[in-house]
Amino acid sequence: MAREPGADDSITLKDNVWYVRINDEAPLIVKTDGIVPNQPILSASLAVPVLSASTGQTTLSDTQHFVAADATSANFGIVLPAAGTVAGRTYTVKKIDVSANSVFLSGSGTETIDSVATKELASVNETFTVISDGAHYHVISHYSGNLGE
Repeated sequence: MAREPGADDSITLKDNVWYVRINDEAPLIVKTDGIVPNQPILSASLAVPVLSASTGQTTLSDTQHFVAADATSANFGIVLPAAGTVAGRTYTVKKIDVSANSVFLSGSGTETIDSVATKELASVNETFTVISDGAHYHVISHYSGNLGE
């Protein structure tokens, strides 16, 4: 999502390190390697919002990227945003409880995830990361929650 630069935005080069600050947040730091001038080496982490969900059905937005899903009380669902509105965006959902209840991850409307309507997270620490291609979602990572896998 494009936005106009704000008063708190800045880009600064100091000692071969670019500091990019948006909305007075912690800066993204891009270093040059010193061998080939101005060739960036990304040396930073990206902060993303964490959503805690535990009941009913939660529909994600384009600003939510990671869900800590607690199904202790009951099964519940997480619905991804319409794929056409978030092409290229990734979402990660992790089941964080040990209950026998499940978390169900689904696309918006008739959209699918790897050609199926729903992915089930049934084990503690089970995690899916999906990406939108603009029409549907694709699993790019799945961890079953078992250390041996």
